[in-house]
Parts: sequence; structure tokens; C-alpha cells
Amino acid sequence: KEFFVKYSSRKEMHTIRFFVAETAYKKMQYAQAIGYYKAIDVDVLNPGYLASFHLKYGWSLLEVKDYEQAIAQFVSYLKQPGLSNEDKVTALVQKSKAYMALDKNSLAILDLNQIIKLSPDSKNAAFAYQKLAEMHEEKEEWKEAVDARTQLLERFKDLPKSIITNTQFKLGLAYIQLKEYKKAIEPFKSAMKGDEVTYAEASLLQLGICYRNLEDVEALTAVLNQILDRDQFKQLPKPLLLWAGINQYNQGGFQHTARFLKHMVDFNSPQNTKSLVWRQLGKAELQIKDYKNAVVSLSNHLSQESFGYALAEARSDLAHAYYGLKSFAQARKYGEEALYLNPGGALKAKTYLVLAKTNTALEKWQEAARYYVLTSEFYSGDEGIRREAMQGAATAFDKLGDKEQATYYQKQLNK
Repeated sequence: KEFFVKYSSRKEMHTIRFFVAETAYKKMQYAQAIGYYKAIDVDVLNPGYLASFHLKYGWSLLEVKDYEQAIAQFVSYLKQPGLSNEDKVTALVQKSKAYMALDKNSLAILDLNQIIKLSPDSKNAAFAYQKLAEMHEEKEEWKEAVDARTQLLERFKDLPKSIITNTQFKLGLAYIQLKEYKKAIEPFKSAMKGDEVTYAEASLLQLGICYRNLEDVEALTAVLNQILDRDQFKQLPKPLLLWAGINQYNQGGFQHTARFLKHMVDFNSPQNTKSLVWRQLGKAELQIKDYKNAVVSLSNHLSQESFGYALAEARSDLAHAYYGLKSFAQARKYGEEALYLNPGGALKAKTYLVLAKTNTALEKWQEAARYYVLTSEFYSGDEGIRREAMQGAATAFDKLGDKEQATYYQKQLNK
């Protein structure tokens, strides 16, 4: 203390303060360092110390979150003569951090681009690309974000695995924002492969979005099956399940349809599930001969319908389901109710056929014969169904003892 008092007005005193500040800085005692740096008169400080003064004073201010003053010191440092590119980059990195902390991203971007220009292959350049990408994403500048993340992945292959996988995933997200779905696929796959625990769930969901927008039914089906197999998703992507389910049904992928739509329905409160979903699920279950579940799905569908054709279709489908369960009385009931609603075209023909089969099972030959004849007329364009109906009619008339009609339909069958 005596020394400070005695020499406080001398040039040497500021030099002493400088060394004390440097010591505090090295010990990461930033508040103390700032106190000493602040007391130094730079006009009398040895010019050879100025670069270190401005850099470490600025760094100390940054550490205590005095960002404006930190920036001022870094600007003064960058004006010092004889700085190498590495020296400049060191200050620019810290200055950019201060600008980002103040949400002055446009100024930070200038510093980050300067870092890349001065030291394009350094770790600091990798930092710059990463921060540029984040700021462009925040501003929804997706093309610029893609460029930054692509450069980061291509130029710095030795980055920590966590940074690489995160960059890959966010690159995929940026491509989705640009609606470049094909380009998004590989980054998501790479992120999932690099860190399955962290990125599998999110990547699969994003891949599903890509394939849906590309209308790739098979690829989306594969992704959805992976999602369901994992059984770890808190919330399933129901719009994707519905789209894939309906399209798989149209392509004959009834097992996929049944699996996807079963994860969309609420069995405890059926009214919470749309009638369309119950209908499509029930139809798929009919196709895979899961008649018991088809009855449940189609009954829930029927309970929500009020439109004439939809009511007739639901009852006709239920007749087929009950026939599959060998509940012939129920099958007959629903089939006759469907016909009562006077459906047309293929639906009427399909209903005639199930009633013909049901009455055959019940050995009600008169009704069976009538419905087989009607089926053969309405299904005239389908040779397989027509022949089945002709054979059924011939059998029914034979059981009734009407040999003439039996022979007629047998001959028609043989034509």
C-alpha cells in the first residue's frame, strides 16, 4: 500500500497495475483484473503492452457480461499493429460472442465471416459456421443456414460426434423448410445412425414428413413400421398413419392399413375417432379376415353415420363380417337392412352375394337361389363372381328340386 501511494502518479505505477491485472486475469479473477485495468492510463503505458491490455481487459469484461465495454476493448485490440491472423481471430471470436449476447446478430455475422476468411480451416472457423447457421435459422434464412451447415460438415470431419449429428439433423430440418424433401432424407438418416438414442425418434418423424410430401407410400410405410416397432413414441404421427393406411389399402396392403389405423382409434371412447378411420380399419380387417375386430370397427363406424349410402355400406360390410364369424342370423339381418336402404351398383351386388351365401349356410334354398341369380346379373362384369353365383344358383335350385333351373345355370356356368 505504501508503494502504491508513493508511486501513484508515476508512469511506473501504471506498469505495475498492468502486471497485477495480468496476474489476476491468469487466475481468472476477472472482477479484480477489471479494477486494475480500469485504473491504468493507456497514454503512459508502454506501447508494447497495449495489445495484451485491450485483449485481456475485453475478455475480463466479457466474462462479467459487460458486453458493450468488452466490444470496445476488442475493437481497440484489433487496431494494434503487428497482429497475426490468429491473433485477430481470437479477438473476433470473443467480439462476436458479445454481439450475440446483445442480440446484435448482424454485427456478429460480420465478425463470423471475417473469422472464416482469416482462418478457413481452423476450429474457430467451425465455431463461426455453427453460429452463422444458428443465427440464419433464427431469422428463417434457410438457404443460408443450409450453406453454413453444409460447409461445417464438409470441411470439419473431425468435429465431436455430438456436433456432427446435431448439424446433420438441423440440416435436414432446414431442407424441409425449403421443401427440398429429397435432400433432407440423407441428413436425417445420418443423424439417426450417428446417435440413435438422441435422434432416432425425431429423425423418423421428419423422414415420415419427407416421404409423405414425396408421396412415397412404401418408404413412409417402412418408417411408420419402425416407429411402431420401437413403441417409444409419446405421440404418434396420426396424419401420416392415416395417409399411409388409406394408400396401402388402395394398393392391397391391408395388413399395413389395419396396423396403422388401429393406432389411431380410441376403443374406450369410439366417438372420439372419426367415422372415416373406423370405416377404413373395418374394411382392412375384413380383407385380412380379422372378422371379430372388423365387427367392432364397422359397428363404431355405423354408430356415427347418418347418410343413406354410408349406412347401407356399413351394414353390408357388417353382414360380411358376421358371415365370416359364422353368425349367419346377424349376417342376414344386416344384409337385409342394407338392401332396405336401396343401395345401387356394386354395393347392391356385394350385398346380394353375402345374403346368397348366408342363406345357403342357413339352408334357406329359395332365398339363396334368388340372391345368387341377382348376384349373377349385377356382377356380370366380374367373371369370377359371376361363375360363383351361377354355381351357387345351380346348387340352390337343385336343393329345391327344380332340375330345369339347376340345369340351366349349370349350362350357363359351362359356357
